[in-house]
Amino acid sequence: MQTVQQSIYKTFYGAFSDVKNPLKEKDPCGSFPSVNIIETDASYFIEMAVPGYQKMNLVVRLEHEVLLVSGGSVTKPYRNILRTLRSDFGTQVFERSFILPDHVKEVVSWFEAGVLNIQLLKSTEPSILKDKEVLIQ
Repeated sequence: MQTVQQSIYKTFYGAFSDVKNPLKEKDPCGSFPSVNIIETDASYFIEMAVPGYQKMNLVVRLEHEVLLVSGGSVTKPYRNILRTLRSDFGTQVFERSFILPDHVKEVVSWFEAGVLNIQLLKSTEPSILKDKEVLIQ
C-alpha cells in the first residue's frame, strides 16, 4: 500500500521518480549511480551503471511499492598492503529508490558487465507487490 507521500510524489513527479531526490537537487549522491529507464509494451527496464561493483555487493528490494537498489563499497584485498599513489575511481555506498507504476506484476534482475538490469513486467490490472528482496541473477 502506498503512503500518502508516495501518492503525492507519483501525482506530481510521475512513476519512477526518485523518492529521496525527486527534483534532482544538487546532491552529490542523489543520482548515483546513473540509470536509464526504458519502456516496452510488456515491461519497464532499469539499467544501472555500477562498474567496479560485484553482484554480491548489490541489493534490490521492494518496500511499500518502492523499488530500492543499494550497493556497498568494494574493498580490494591488496589495498591494505600497498601504498596508493593515485586513485581516480572507486566505489561508494549508495541507495537509489523509485516509486513503481501501478501496473507492475513481477520484478526480475540480473547483473552483467558492470550494469545492473531490472525488468518490471507489466500487468493489465493494477497490482500490489509484496515487500521482498529480489534475487539478482
